[in-house]
Parts: sequence; structure tokens; C-alpha cells
Amino acid sequence: MDFIKLADSIPFQSNLGPIYLSPSNTLYSSGAANGATSNTDSIFFGNLSGFQATGAYQSVFQGANSGNGATGAFQSSFIGVNAGQGSSSAFQSNFIGYNSGKLATSAYGSVFIGNDSGNGAINAAQSVFVGRDSGNGATSAADSFFLGYRAGYGASSASASAFLGTSAGDGATNATGGVFIGYQAGLSAVDSVGSVFVGQQAGSGATNTA
Repeated sequence: MDFIKLADSIPFQSNLGPIYLSPSNTLYSSGAANGATSNTDSIFFGNLSGFQATGAYQSVFQGANSGNGATGAFQSSFIGVNAGQGSSSAFQSNFIGYNSGKLATSAYGSVFIGNDSGNGAINAAQSVFVGRDSGNGATSAADSFFLGYRAGYGASSASASAFLGTSAGDGATNATGGVFIGYQAGLSAVDSVGSVFVGQQAGSGATNTA
């Protein structure tokens, strides 16, 4: 027998459809894991979860479209609708929340927690974004730490930065190596490479602070 059907032995699974355990120890529901490669010891729950994900071993895909089309998706967790969908080099990462890590590039070794955290983040390797919309659309965002609602939202050249507080670094440009701490600290700051703003709205709208 190539596959073992577990549907009759797992309660509360009626919305998932039949549940299967493959010979490679991969647990998945119907409509999940279709086309995924190297998916040994992984879990796929949700319509199109892990669909055509590559290198998807020892990972968890939970939620519709979670990890759909993700590349290099081994030893990662994609939890939430669209979490990690289309992300690249997404190995050893954890994306938790609706759209978290969706279309994030070079997203290995990262942790994105919160709806739309890291959504569309570019070159987001080894970063931590916590809070709704944290790091959403941030560019060159590797090795950064964004904490708070909209922290680092749309920030450009935001690698090696730390933005802590609601909207800290929101829309900041050329923000590499910046440290912005406080409510709206560094909000829409321009040319803020290596700048330090501490306090409520510190550096908000500042220009040429590099």
C-alpha cells in the first residue's frame, strides 16, 4: 500500500478532506502538497498549501496557499493563509500570519510574525519582523529587526537596521544601519543611513541625516 488514509482516525477534519500519510512520512490533506518536491517528513494542510514548493522537506505548511510556490522551503514553517506564498530561498524560516512572507525574496533564516509581516520584502534574509505590516514591502531588508505595527513598512535600503515601535521607520529611505526607537521614530525619514532616532516621532520626516 503506497499511501495510508487517516481520515477516519483523526477527528474534526471534515473541512480538510481526507488526510494521508505517505511512505516518506509526509502528512497532508487532499488538495495540498501537489507538485511539492523533496517533501519528506513535512506537513501540508489547506487548499494548495505547499503547491509546487521546492525542497520542502521537514517543513510545515498550514493554511490555504501557505508556501504555494515557495523555493528552497526546507525546515521552515508557513502558517496562515498565503504565508510564504511565492517566497524564494525560504529555508529555515518561520512565517506566521496572513500574507506573512508572501513573495519575500532571499528569505532564508527569517522570522515574520503578524499579518502581512514581510509581505513582499526584498532580500530579507536573516531578519525578524514582528507585528502587523512590519517589514511589509521593505527593500534590501536583510539582517534587520522590526518590531511593532508598520515598523519598517516600505522602508528602502533597510538592511542591518533596528526599528522598534509603531510605524518606526515606516517609509524611511536609504535607512541602512539605522536605529529608530519610539512611536513613529524615523517615519518617512530621507537619506537616513546609519542614523539613530530615539523617542516619539524622533527624526520623523528628517532629510539628509546620514
